[in-house]
Amino acid sequence: MRLSDTDVRYCLDKAKELTEQYETYSRAKDHCQRSVDDLAWLCGEYLRKSVRIYDLKLAADEMVIRGMFAAMHDGSYEIYLLSELGDRERRFVKCKELFHVILDDEQCRSMDIYAHVQLAAAAFSIDDNSPESPVAWELLAEIAAMEFLLPYSERLKILAASGGNVDYADIARRYGVPQLYVENYLSDAMMAEFAKVMN
Repeated sequence: MRLSDTDVRYCLDKAKELTEQYETYSRAKDHCQRSVDDLAWLCGEYLRKSVRIYDLKLAADEMVIRGMFAAMHDGSYEIYLLSELGDRERRFVKCKELFHVILDDEQCRSMDIYAHVQLAAAAFSIDDNSPESPVAWELLAEIAAMEFLLPYSERLKILAASGGNVDYADIARRYGVPQLYVENYLSDAMMAEFAKVMN
């Protein structure tokens, strides 16, 4: 899936804005693992968005979609997370869904949940897919979540210090991010894409 540099820059700017607020208010700001609970608090206090988070009694198992958010008629939001997620995966999915709330734009919503899930699952497995806008925002929310949890600036330092031999498992543990995402976002291709947008 090809995203516009403007959209990527927008979601990275939002992640930066929330990170700055996080650094102001969080008691654990110097810790590698940023608190997703503090991010949820910031959504309410800083952005004035009411967010309720629920655990669904559905096992994640082999499901591609692990969580979702819903924009309610009263302007509040609900986030639903599948059960039995590991700690790192739960942190990541919760963070990504919070960034859906942060980035929320009515034009990027889909009321056809079944079709949206099908498009989202296809978009993450087919490189040349050009999905509708709501599906593109799935990836943009992921990018913003990764920028909050494991920022590009940190990824540059990790790569510079690694001498070409990155310990992905250690990075995943230190930052509390699933290893699959660590490997993907530290890949040469992904870092090159971010370099174009960050400079």
